[in-house]
Amino acid sequence: AFLGAVFDGATAAWHIPSFANMVVKFNTTTGVMTGFNTWPAGFTAGGRFNGGTFDGQKIWMAPASANMIVSIDQSNSAMTGYNTWPAGFTTTVFGGVIFDGKFVWLTPFSSGTMVIRLDSTTGVMTGFSVPTSQGSIAAGSISIDFATSSLWIAPYSSSTIFKLTFAEQTPVPATPPPAMSKTMSLPATTPVPTPAPTPSPAPASGILLQTGFSFTGSVTGSPLTGATMASTTYTVNPSADGCSGQTCYLGSILVGDYLWMIPYKATKVVRVHIGTGARTGYNAWPAGFPSSPLRFIGSAYASASNKIWMMPTAGVNPVSIDTTTGTMTMCSTWPAGYNDKGFGGGFISGDNVWMAPSDANMIVSVAISTCAMTGYNTWPGGFVPGVGA
Repeated sequence: AFLGAVFDGATAAWHIPSFANMVVKFNTTTGVMTGFNTWPAGFTAGGRFNGGTFDGQKIWMAPASANMIVSIDQSNSAMTGYNTWPAGFTTTVFGGVIFDGKFVWLTPFSSGTMVIRLDSTTGVMTGFSVPTSQGSIAAGSISIDFATSSLWIAPYSSSTIFKLTFAEQTPVPATPPPAMSKTMSLPATTPVPTPAPTPSPAPASGILLQTGFSFTGSVTGSPLTGATMASTTYTVNPSADGCSGQTCYLGSILVGDYLWMIPYKATKVVRVHIGTGARTGYNAWPAGFPSSPLRFIGSAYASASNKIWMMPTAGVNPVSIDTTTGTMTMCSTWPAGYNDKGFGGGFISGDNVWMAPSDANMIVSVAISTCAMTGYNTWPGGFVPGVGA
């Protein structure tokens, strides 16, 4: 059905289709669902998208097997396709998508070296490639550190974290004129005023930071406008996290000075310090936590309680981890009729965590304070969930 749900900060959550035949807008107050599937001209898809992000007006969806990036306008539901790719671009399978206040950023999912920056106003795309010596990005998610104008890309099918830092291109100093060999009397000229420096773009206001599979709160900094990119890598050790090295993490979230990676096949939640690269693993799972080969897809950060909520796959329950203490808490009482097939991403609204169904047969909310769960499955007319659900 879905991978990711893009929340507008008010009442609407736009569920991003992975195999479902439509985008579904869900009202968190009334429970009403509305479907949209008037796709742009030329759109083709099998499995459609891997999550989305929100720019304050449009929802942007990252292609999985779709042949274009697609936006949907929240005011009139009009869809627009974008597929004028940068030179050298080779894949349309993305694993991370995020909005920085001006640009939509997308990262390759299972292989590739180019990150895409799309201007949300003009639709123009720019590609930034990491050196081939650093390997494939193979991203499971993407986060922004506004303080350092950096993207943090967590791995999905590799053991490498990428930090991509953007800066303005340094201008080449003008060559001074040759020294004059004799004194000359020059005509008077009118001084040319020095142009004022171009101001940096202002931070976005009131836009929620959503990263495809994860949700972290508001955009708090200025867009990453730099024309040059420097890449730094950090090696993680999936085997230490109970994983063979493939598809170990799916989703990440940046909280303070730490990047938290969400375990998919790994057996630990992993925290990485963004200054030093030092890592810490957490596997003190709550009593009764099931032994499952797959665990979570995506997360949402509840700032009031300093907890990250992880969205469970089939046979697993939602679990929160306290980012201060590392203590984990599990919620276990599912709504009546839930098919136990799992979720892919979610968000925080009010006092609830909302989970987007990947193969589950309903949207489920979890009360943060009590763990009480509520299911919603009054789907729009014509809705087809696709594989699994």
